[in-house]
Amino acid sequence: METSFANSSKWMTAFTNAIRIVSLSPVFSEQLDEKKNEEERKPLLRRKSSIDDCVLLRKCSTDSELISSYRDRRVIKSNSGSLNDLTEESKPLLLSNSEGIIVYLGDGHCPQCEEIQQDFRHIETAHQDAAEAKRLKLDYDEITPCLKEVTKEWTAMLSFPKDKPIARNILLKAVRDGVPRKLRGDIWQLLVSQNKLQGRSSITDNEIESSWAMNTPYYDLLKELTTHQHSILIDLGRTFPAHPYFSKNLGTGQLALFNILKAYSLLDKEVGYCQGLSFVAGVLLMHMDEEDAFDTFRYLMFNMGFRRQYRPDMMALQSQMYQLSRLLHDMHPDLHEHLEKHQIAPALYAAPWFLTLFASQFPLGFVARVFDLILHEGRDVVLKVAIILLGSHRELIKQCNSLETIVEFLKTTLPEMGIIQMERVFNQTFEMDIARQLHGYEIEFHVLQEELLSRPSKEGDEDNTIDSVERLHQTQAIIKSLKTQNLELLEQLQNANGRIRSLEDELQLVYDSQTKMKNHVRQLELERAALIKLTSEGGRTDLNVSTTITDSPIHNPVSSRIIYESSNLNLNKETNLEKHVQEIVRKKSDVEHPINEIDSSNLPAV
Repeated sequence: METSFANSSKWMTAFTNAIRIVSLSPVFSEQLDEKKNEEERKPLLRRKSSIDDCVLLRKCSTDSELISSYRDRRVIKSNSGSLNDLTEESKPLLLSNSEGIIVYLGDGHCPQCEEIQQDFRHIETAHQDAAEAKRLKLDYDEITPCLKEVTKEWTAMLSFPKDKPIARNILLKAVRDGVPRKLRGDIWQLLVSQNKLQGRSSITDNEIESSWAMNTPYYDLLKELTTHQHSILIDLGRTFPAHPYFSKNLGTGQLALFNILKAYSLLDKEVGYCQGLSFVAGVLLMHMDEEDAFDTFRYLMFNMGFRRQYRPDMMALQSQMYQLSRLLHDMHPDLHEHLEKHQIAPALYAAPWFLTLFASQFPLGFVARVFDLILHEGRDVVLKVAIILLGSHRELIKQCNSLETIVEFLKTTLPEMGIIQMERVFNQTFEMDIARQLHGYEIEFHVLQEELLSRPSKEGDEDNTIDSVERLHQTQAIIKSLKTQNLELLEQLQNANGRIRSLEDELQLVYDSQTKMKNHVRQLELERAALIKLTSEGGRTDLNVSTTITDSPIHNPVSSRIIYESSNLNLNKETNLEKHVQEIVRKKSDVEHPINEIDSSNLPAV
């Protein structure tokens, strides 16, 4: 943007005049207070409101002070929030209007004006880059589009003081009506601040003690090194690989994601880094800047208790799997029986839902809506959404008659449901209240765990108790390893099935082409036989007939040779097609072979 310090444009001239009115009128505020008549106050109020959209960033005594401050990037926001406190002294001002365009106002004779202009152009370029980055971040379809009235309500709530509590029923209604995509990041931070004001937290004293730096500034954490760097870097490319903000290798999105995961691994020594965290942090990054995303991520993990499911023992995740299984048993016994029949435990399909908060498999619009509910309702939302998804698709799941088809449906088909179905899921989530059941199931799970640990001690055998505890830990480690291998094998199976389907389609095309070629060859053979027959009978025909046959294109020696060569050519093509078919069948066999004969010798024994 080219900026002139005198009167580069109409709005600049009006802007400058408005400033001069105030800066040259030291009794402006006194006049405003003394005017008792409302009609006399209106012009002054209107003139005041014309500059209230501006923010005083810094007021300097000299041009050199301004330039020095700006060059060092130490532009500090004033506490006044407006320009009404300016004195009549003419001083250079660094201002920002409501659109974020920075303007320099002075006498216009500053020798470093060109340098300041260049800085202004850089700032506007940065604003444009930020707007483009925000557009890329929010590149997803909304599940519940917001009406203008709903957006106005959210805008009004965002303007409230941060320390002012908002009634929960008002927030609940607003969340239920929808969250505008462009304001979602600010609204999530509003929900976090409201939860803190109302004391809604799942954090415990032990978890506070385990976090040695709950209040450590984000950028201080980034100065340190993490032992989880390799694991984090590997997962960067696997996190939202199709999203434009994260698709570029070590681009802006991936670097910001790396910083957040690195900082958290340093903050939470017990958890460090675990697969799934990258998706949660990635969703937050799409809606906020880096530091705000980290603060919200820290709130989710510590204050809302999500870190428990990422602990090395994963006991909280096992408890959630037990709760989901019990919900299925009580609410949808037919579906539970069907899954048990095929030996499909919740950990086989629901673990990614819980560890990534649905972000690894479901559309971003669906995931963002889940985050809306989590930040308002809490962790139980994940279990609510999971049981509603299973219950609303139970008839389709029951039609799948093998482990592979059921897992394929839950992993691929289920996340592709329509927007109307997704809205129905969230409407049911708002209506569902399972807090009491979940609490009971959690107690059941821990009682069963304690019984398993205490059973040997009842027999008075301490050695057996120690051995049992060790075996339990070993078994849990083996189960964790087997789950990881199982998920990897399922992913390989899915990829192989996709490859098989592709080869089958290609094979069908080849078969169709082969059939057409066979028909064509058969037609040529018939014509060739007819040609030979007519040629052998040519001597017994009269001259006219012979002449006619000889003149006919089909009995012309040249045409006969062409037909013969064409026949041989098509026979060769048919032979090549058969070879191609055999090659495709071989490839298909190669793909199926490692799936059907998985070597179980490398799996740890229980």
